[in-house]
Amino acid sequence: MAIDLMERMLVFDPSRRLTTADALHHPYLAGLYDPSTDMAAKSTEPLKAFNRMNEGILRKVIYQEMRHYNICYYTLFGERVDDREFLEILSASACQ
Repeated sequence: MAIDLMERMLVFDPSRRLTTADALHHPYLAGLYDPSTDMAAKSTEPLKAFNRMNEGILRKVIYQEMRHYNICYYTLFGERVDDREFLEILSASACQ
């Protein structure tokens, strides 16, 4: 069930991707979701920019965010490393 949920959430085409509401009602999350705690988003306007990006640009944006927020990236080196070194670290599972 978890793989089914992830596959539906990670569809690149937003029109085919699982909606948040559908994901929350997926059987995998049945024991975790509490509708009484729902909070409506004030605006989805900032997210619409992602839907207009092509795959190449979106991959770059995700990669930049991953580099920026990856704790292991900073704790291992204390400073920025180049892309090649960073990818080698991630692929070697040095952070696990």
